[in-house]
Amino acid sequence: ALNAANEVAVAAFLVESLPFTAIAALVADVLDGESTSKPVGLEAVLEIDKSARLAAEKFVKSRG
Repeated sequence: ALNAANEVAVAAFLVESLPFTAIAALVADVLDGESTSKPVGLEAVLEIDKSARLAAEKFVKSRG
């Protein structure tokens, strides 16, 4: 989740859709919304990644 959120945040920053100072807020917001349970298997990891990316994109859109 951390990596996915960071990738979306940096990509948004690079196209000027998100200010640099909002990157940490985006990552924190996404991590706060994620489950803390340990994923079991690749499918669970991919689902967490997908969920984090969607939450990060929603954050960017809400700020744009």
